[in-house]
Amino acid sequence: MNVTEPPDRLFAELFEQVQSRHLFGDSKTFVDATPKSDPASILRAFRTESDKPDFDLKVFVEANFELPESHIDAPSEPRGLPVEERIDQLWDLLTRAADE
Repeated sequence: MNVTEPPDRLFAELFEQVQSRHLFGDSKTFVDATPKSDPASILRAFRTESDKPDFDLKVFVEANFELPESHIDAPSEPRGLPVEERIDQLWDLLTRAADE
């Protein structure tokens, strides 16, 4: 699906809810997610379903979007290392190859 508008415009209050509730450890996760159907349909469904008492935002997002693979593993505690050493230690977690 070719989506040209940024997610904050396409998904309006859905985008705001996902980002403000910190559903994912990385704020880019939802931004990088791919909608499984037409964005306007997803937004309409969100507006309809979000008023229901048993609505679960994370379940809704997972049902309507392909989420990117997470490349973030929880790093261990620094245990008194100097900052430079800690960055060297975490370098592989802090870097990612560019998408092709």
